[in-house]
Amino acid sequence: MFKVPNNELEGGNGIRDEAIVNLGISHGVPTPASDEILNSPKKLEKIGFLENKVYDFSRISELMALSISANHHANSGPVCRLLEAVIGLITKL
Repeated sequence: MFKVPNNELEGGNGIRDEAIVNLGISHGVPTPASDEILNSPKKLEKIGFLENKVYDFSRISELMALSISANHHANSGPVCRLLEAVIGLITKL
């Protein structure tokens, strides 16, 4: 099952799951910026159903570059296939 590391600063990807980062890389998405670069807010205490939301517009642009280069922005495009692969990885389907 998908696991968020106990240490929020674990690895260079912050709280991002390493397997999902690697899956994105395998689909042509560059490595995400570190939490230090994004200056994301740190949780003071854990609340199980809420998370900080930090929008990295550079990262969104990197993901959209997959669709732009394939000239396919709708269903079954490269970002959709990447999302399906991430869901498959998390759910182990």
